[in-house]
Amino acid sequence: MDIYKYIVFIEFGAERIHVFPDYIIHKAEAKRIGLPAVRAGSTLRGRCFGESVSLGLNSDPVADAALLKAGLILGNGEAA
Repeated sequence: MDIYKYIVFIEFGAERIHVFPDYIIHKAEAKRIGLPAVRAGSTLRGRCFGESVSLGLNSDPVADAALLKAGLILGNGEAA
């Protein structure tokens, strides 16, 4: 079972989720992306949970799972 990390960003006024490997620190990935982060956590089997200590942000399990599901339907790591 692979646990991944994610960050929810605001881009063009919409929330978008970005999923990445768990060995990358949230703060480093947020800096690389360069967009305002609003939530962050971890994901396993479509469930979202936890927090990002490095960003000081919590997850919203229900909202973040919905963004993740939308991203999987689109077939990429980011949800529109």
